[in-house]
This record gives sequence, C-alpha cells and structure tokens, in this order.
Amino acid sequence: MTLSEIIEQTPAYAVALPVLAGIILAWLIYLFNSFAYGKFIRRLKKSGAVSGETAKTFDDLGIKPNVFLKLSLKKPGKGIRRFVSVTEENAYFIPEERLSKAFYSDRDAHWVPILVEGILIALLVYLTLWLVPLIFNR
Repeated sequence: MTLSEIIEQTPAYAVALPVLAGIILAWLIYLFNSFAYGKFIRRLKKSGAVSGETAKTFDDLGIKPNVFLKLSLKKPGKGIRRFVSVTEENAYFIPEERLSKAFYSDRDAHWVPILVEGILIALLVYLTLWLVPLIFNR
C-alpha cells in the first residue's frame, strides 16, 4: 500500500503524518546539535580556550571534526562562528565576552534521556496512527 492510498483511506493522515515527520526531524536535528556542535563547544569551555594564546585545535580537544562542524566554522558570523573565533593556525577559542552566547549546556549529552525521548516519540507516532482513524471514524 502506497502513502497516497493510505491518505486516501484516512484523509486525517494528510495532516498527522507531516506533523509526525516534523517532530522526528526536529528531534534528529536536536540530537546532532547536542552531540556534534555541543561536544565541541563544551570542550572549548572546559579547556579554558578564551583567547588566541589559549586556543585549541581539534586534536588538542580530542575531537574528530565532521563535515558539518567544519562548514559551521567556515563563515564568520554564521553557525557557531557567531561565538567561536579562529586563529591563523586553525585553533579555536571562545572570547570571554561571547561565552554567554555559547548556549550549549556544560553537561555532556547522555544516551539515557535520548533513548527515553526516542521511546516517547515512537509511542506518540503509534498512538497518533492508531487514534486518528478512530477519531475521524475511518
């Protein structure tokens, strides 16, 4: 059965499915943001990299950068470069006046809350797909 056939049988799914897809997509972006960018920012803060003299490279921080992190650090004033500065030696630091803008939590991201969130989202998807036909009598 195709998606169009499912929506034809239960028109309310035309609203429910995009909403559920949006919730799942937002959760995945949150995960990526917490683990990729957040890890980098937390390590910079913990290392005390607040000036060009104390700047740290990816190797110093123990981080293997992904493509998205590198792209976010490329353009000044965009992405995480709004608060991260780069030296000529490709070392990174967060100036003290911009530390408050580095809004990532000081706590490391853990898998337990993410697992619970995933289970709750799966439950939401299941209940929505089960309840929508009951509510609209289809």
